[in-house]
Amino acid sequence: MKTKFFACILFLISCSLNVFAFQNATGEEGTAAVTAVQNKAELTENIVLKFSGEFQYMLMTDLNNVIYTGNLYANYPTKGYTLVNTGILGSLELDYRSNSIYIGPRIGYLYCIPGTRTYSNTVVPAASYKSTYSPSLIPLEISAGYDLPIKKIISSLDIPVFINLALYTGYAWAAYSVKNDVTNDATNGTYSRVINYYGGGASSELKAGLKYADSKGAGLTAGLNIGYRYAIIPYLKTDKDYTVTTSNGKVLTVKANTSYNNFTSMDYRGITGSLDLGYAF
Repeated sequence: MKTKFFACILFLISCSLNVFAFQNATGEEGTAAVTAVQNKAELTENIVLKFSGEFQYMLMTDLNNVIYTGNLYANYPTKGYTLVNTGILGSLELDYRSNSIYIGPRIGYLYCIPGTRTYSNTVVPAASYKSTYSPSLIPLEISAGYDLPIKKIISSLDIPVFINLALYTGYAWAAYSVKNDVTNDATNGTYSRVINYYGGGASSELKAGLKYADSKGAGLTAGLNIGYRYAIIPYLKTDKDYTVTTSNGKVLTVKANTSYNNFTSMDYRGITGSLDLGYAF
């Protein structure tokens, strides 16, 4: 600890002398002083706490196929559907940064905008059916990234902006619920039921963008990125039996882990766009 303390003191003294030398020098001596300060600033080690808000367009191939085909073949005069294609992810990341390289854990929650399927008839009493499909994802990943100063590419742009490239990889827990709202069904009457599915699998994301940092030392950072998430959860299953009693007294039960009640895969692949805000200390 003493060694690190004296090293920090020497670093501060060195920076102060360089600034003083620049203020009292002209031409090449002043330029050299500024360069020395900048280079040392870039070599600072930091811990960075970062929050990211992310919008994602996703494929959801199997689920959307269920929604679309179910609506297509439903024999009702009035019907409609919406697919699951968009989601919002919030994540928290803690990185250790040395020079331009950083690494650390990230955890997030991906909320998918639910899809729906509805149909109804005009027979008295009119019957209506609505199914709501709601997937979500919790990725726990390790990040590895690199910040390239813009000024190393375009020397005339001496601004605190960096080109950022990051890779995240790890494991994700998936959840998926289906809510069925039935009104005036000729056989079963009226009821509402929610069935939950759970699973897990590998998850990764590649991001690239621009980052602003007041310096490579302590302070606020902000970034704007575009990326691609790869996550296909291969198998989701229910956690228990689901039973509901309808308005006409019927008891409907769906058994856990039956072929009817398990979902083969959930496809979270897709393009992402994110805004990052962080603090280095």
